[in-house]
Amino acid sequence: MPPFSLVLSVPGKVTKTLETDISAVHAQAIKYKTLWTERYGFLKDAGGEVYQGEKII
Repeated sequence: MPPFSLVLSVPGKVTKTLETDISAVHAQAIKYKTLWTERYGFLKDAGGEVYQGEKII
């Protein structure tokens, strides 16, 4: 599998090549972690990074 590719199906086929800059994907993950910890009260002791309005894909 090539780096930064999305592979689906059996047998696997490359369906999409992602950008090599994954900072927007990382920001989206941090956004959802922040949402779950602050708004919904789950993972209260998660700590770490907090979403500050970074660009989301």
